[in-house]
Amino acid sequence: MKQYMGDADELIEKELGRGNGNHVEHVRKVCELVRKYGMKLKINTTVTKMNYSEDMKPFISSVCPERWKVFQMLHMKGQNDDALDLLLNQEEFDIFKNINDGIVFKNGTSPVFESVEDMLESYFIIGPDGDILLSKGNQRSTIPFESLHHMELADLVDVDKYNGRRAVYGWN
Repeated sequence: MKQYMGDADELIEKELGRGNGNHVEHVRKVCELVRKYGMKLKINTTVTKMNYSEDMKPFISSVCPERWKVFQMLHMKGQNDDALDLLLNQEEFDIFKNINDGIVFKNGTSPVFESVEDMLESYFIIGPDGDILLSKGNQRSTIPFESLHHMELADLVDVDKYNGRRAVYGWN
């Protein structure tokens, strides 16, 4: 386990395939641009075997997002099978949560931590072709856009799980 060195770790980011050792600095610059143009900022973090002991509070506090979503790495068969060595268990995810919990942002919100169990069947993604991608039982399925007019939200996700993970929030 790598020890925390004082900020989001460039070496870990590089090993995860994010940049060439300049990812954190790049994210800082993008956050500055977001603020400069009056947009609101949401940061997503995926926790893996490589970063679960990282204290990201100084970094997150410095970029001051309106929302910080933290996800336990989710295995999706056929999507990320080559990264199984990065999967972490619930205890390791809880270590990250314990290290990084407690931040309250200027708008009064706090981080949202989502375990594998929280995410399964509570998300859908609209693909570039307009089709809906679902995660059910660690498998991805697709619903054609044309089928959506016959469906309710409850046909796509578990509504209780969706609401239970603080999915609905105000951006005004």
